[in-house]
Amino acid sequence: MSDTIPVIDFQAALAEDAPADLLMRIRDAAESIGLIQVVNHGVPLELIEDFERRIGRILRLPHAEKASLASPTGHPYRGWRQWPDDFGRLELERYSIAQFDNPADATAAGVGRRWLGLHEDANVWPPQDPDLREVAFAYTDAAIGLARRALGLYERILGLPAGSFPHDEPPYTSFVVNDYPTWTYPDTASDEDKLLLLEHTDTSAVTILHQSGDYAGLQAQLPDGSWIPVPVVPGALQLFSGTILTRWTNGRLRPVRHRVVAGGTVRECLVIS
Repeated sequence: MSDTIPVIDFQAALAEDAPADLLMRIRDAAESIGLIQVVNHGVPLELIEDFERRIGRILRLPHAEKASLASPTGHPYRGWRQWPDDFGRLELERYSIAQFDNPADATAAGVGRRWLGLHEDANVWPPQDPDLREVAFAYTDAAIGLARRALGLYERILGLPAGSFPHDEPPYTSFVVNDYPTWTYPDTASDEDKLLLLEHTDTSAVTILHQSGDYAGLQAQLPDGSWIPVPVVPGALQLFSGTILTRWTNGRLRPVRHRVVAGGTVRECLVIS
């Protein structure tokens, strides 16, 4: 499995004298499954841990308090949301944060007029933690920096000139926390009967994902159609290739098809860019 989803020292891969075999492992994974795990990635672990402690406290609040943190406009990717899995057995929870609080902030950051409508629905910040906003935005900025460096690395492994992928505007980015419940039914069902999140690819260039918990419920699909768990590696971040990157590379880099299977406790924090 380590060869299929390699764990890569990211700084070593970015070095001018990066070993050829290391770059080959990255290219093989990007072309076959669309996923690598990276350590030494430059996103401070203390920042990741701080955010996860804070969002964990919010997700443990009483239901009525969490319900007050839902988007007042009903936007599915702002604030807290709960919904049943596709079989109606377990309740999933999500907390979503946009990159900007409003169109004015997006304009100040350089977002073009035609995209401002994406930022009309405001973020929902919990009064229980006044500092969550600052920590979440710092995490988002760090993840965007990693995504940009990852795109530069993919240009390199494909033999493309630096800057071949578009960088002309701030990327549209969303920050999503998925909190998956523990499987409480008799554990006799197949993985296909225990899906919490159905198989899909991300409509992104790169998704930065962090897993935590006691169970590797996230699974990635191999080219032959079979599924393997994505191991929970302490300190690592997962780099998912999305469908935008696949289009940019004329299909050479595969978008990772993935799903989540119920089992133990698991939480994902995703910055989708």
